[in-house]
Amino acid sequence: MFSNKKRKIEQLEEELHTLSFYKPNELDSTLDYFLGKDNNCKERYQFDTLLFLQKIICNSIQYSDFAYAALSRPHSAPEGFDSSSFRPRNQNDLKRVDIYDHPIFITGVQNPIVTCPWHNERIVDNIRFIGKENNNKFNSDDTNIDNTYIYPLGIVLVNSGNHSQLSAILKNEINQVKINRIYDISLALKKSDNDFSNFYGYSRIQNKVLKDKWISLMKIGSRLNGNKFFPIEVLNSLEK
Repeated sequence: MFSNKKRKIEQLEEELHTLSFYKPNELDSTLDYFLGKDNNCKERYQFDTLLFLQKIICNSIQYSDFAYAALSRPHSAPEGFDSSSFRPRNQNDLKRVDIYDHPIFITGVQNPIVTCPWHNERIVDNIRFIGKENNNKFNSDDTNIDNTYIYPLGIVLVNSGNHSQLSAILKNEINQVKINRIYDISLALKKSDNDFSNFYGYSRIQNKVLKDKWISLMKIGSRLNGNKFFPIEVLNSLEK
């Protein structure tokens, strides 16, 4: 009887594993296909395509893992996905550029951005009251807004102003994005393994689906490392 119960448990665990989004996916083969030796597309085209792949992942995180989670089950947004999850454990492998006194602005059209809304009522209130139709056009220079650019992932992670910036994205009013700091993790990416265990996100992000997306962002960022087509405002700030 015990052996039958154990067998059923093992079968259930196998089925759950099969359904899990954390199982090995096709991202690596997709990237190999796109960046293969026989691929003759121009470097600029490669950069833009990889950045749009990042945008797909970022949209999935902000809409599914955070916004929808908060709407369907308030305060159920996953923990651990923040700027700290992109910091390497060895601080010598991180270059941090703080530009609070003179923030830079990059286009919000192409550059991927991740808002992490967590409060259902605040999501609704910001959609209701922010926007041109409410005579309250979104102001990207608002003092409440605090964003970090993760280089060379090419993504913007929102630290403060999650709900207002989500509303601006939904209403297509986020023409520019304010950057208050830059994390250059290019050195740590070169030293990382396939799971990026040398970053805090490896242990901080417990949600398996979200962790898979975090790993995907890191993998694409590794492919973008050293590219010259990042926003000039970011590259100039890194050179200072």
